[in-house]
Amino acid sequence: MKVNVSVVIPTYNNEDTLCATLDALINQTLPAFEIIVVDDECDVDVKTLLQSSYPAVHIIRHEQNAGVQNARNTGYKLVTGKYVLFLDADDILFPEFLSEMAMVLEANMSVGACFAKFEKVYDQSSAQSAMAHVPVQSQIKHFPIDSGLFFYLGNTGEFLPSFSLIRKTTLDDISVQGVPFPPDVWGNEDFHLFIRLLAKYPVCCITNPLGIYYLRSNSLSRDQIGVWASRAVAMESLIKLEGSFPFSHRHLKLFESMRTSAQRRHAMLLSRNKQRQAALAILQAELIRSFSIKTLVVFFVLLFRIPTKKREFNDQKY
Repeated sequence: MKVNVSVVIPTYNNEDTLCATLDALINQTLPAFEIIVVDDECDVDVKTLLQSSYPAVHIIRHEQNAGVQNARNTGYKLVTGKYVLFLDADDILFPEFLSEMAMVLEANMSVGACFAKFEKVYDQSSAQSAMAHVPVQSQIKHFPIDSGLFFYLGNTGEFLPSFSLIRKTTLDDISVQGVPFPPDVWGNEDFHLFIRLLAKYPVCCITNPLGIYYLRSNSLSRDQIGVWASRAVAMESLIKLEGSFPFSHRHLKLFESMRTSAQRRHAMLLSRNKQRQAALAILQAELIRSFSIKTLVVFFVLLFRIPTKKREFNDQKY
């Protein structure tokens, strides 16, 4: 099988993992058609780091740090392949990843993307773990448009860009402001992209792991205040796209509910981080925009400093 897969890798101070990510990509059974690395103003010059060992990699440098969403957009402007992979600079693909994913898309021309399961590690043992991988026969699950969207809304950690192969025509179709990732949506840019995609296209998912996701101790996925602040921004942005995407009334009501829930969680976390006034201001604004008994309860809990039970996430309490 010969298909052109373009890979965009944004990197910001990932010099400790970038080479391992590239090595796994270069060792794919289906070679990538083009690899574009976007240096988002790293402390170490990425071109100097890579040019001798990876001469085929196209490297672009941002003179100012612009965030992962804009780094991906920069790389995407140069993409010429049929399929596109947005690969993080610390994740590892198993050797058969591109081949298996492209094969599914070639066999299912109506789907907009193919997702794959992945393993997780919390240290820098990704490359070593990948060496122990034994390929298995891929199991494929099909998601029609509506079921794919609602599955994702209830399981947002199941799909990640590093393990998603997307048709370029699909990305062009669902772009906002001419780019796949709206510049003003930060932190939940993946979530925003997948909601738009799943609202318009059926997708497939390979249910056996095809790579390793590296969770850093300082990653946004573990910064819960940032996660919920950005989720609220993303939900509001999606609601404003009502006329551009086939969101049903049910979808929009769910988006509004998720935005309100994100604001409540954001406020609770801020309060526990000794930012009670900022938390109260967020809740007050949300009550004016969309009244909710739950939001009102949280507002009074914070206002009168009523003790609440902390939640634990990755051995940290919030």
